[in-house]
Amino acid sequence: MDNKKKLTRTHEAKERKYVEGKLVSELKKMGVFNCKGNPKQLRGFPDRMVFINQKIIFVECKAGAEFGSYYRQTELQKRWQKQIEASGCEYKIVEGTSGVKSFIEELKKEIEIYGKTYCF
Repeated sequence: MDNKKKLTRTHEAKERKYVEGKLVSELKKMGVFNCKGNPKQLRGFPDRMVFINQKIIFVECKAGAEFGSYYRQTELQKRWQKQIEASGCEYKIVEGTSGVKSFIEELKKEIEIYGKTYCF
């Protein structure tokens, strides 16, 4: 049996916010525009919207196993993912700081290949 203590919802939310903050910090360093994507009225909507190279990437942040989180994507979040992808946009789930690192590396590769374009 795993001795890791599972997080409560309150602690999971705190760890998820830490992961989201780490993502925002890294995007800011790169000069990539992003904004909070989850208005209170839209439950299940992704946490961040990242604008890069004439596209929007919707990002859902999860604390992940590194923080002992057992929370996964909810059914409502899965429905949003389906709608977003059907609209031709990208949807990413970023789990923990390792997920942030992987996502940032993906963006860096894209910028290296295509450059970085802005709408404003």
